[in-house]
Amino acid sequence: MPRRPLAADFGVDFSTLSRCIQQDHLYPEKPAAQSDLDREVAELRQENRMLREERDLRKRATQFFAERSK
Repeated sequence: MPRRPLAADFGVDFSTLSRCIQQDHLYPEKPAAQSDLDREVAELRQENRMLREERDLRKRATQFFAERSK
């Protein structure tokens, strides 16, 4: 739909509507669902890193005690 009739329908000046549309294209907001997914991915990556460190520590401890018992 052309902007002039759209501006009239909303009861705003054409330049105001054009500026709002331009700002929206320059600085689009992430949908809330996407930011929730990004946060969840970051949390899962952190948990994954911690679990890998724990696993590696257990492996080293197992090797250490296995060598001592020989």
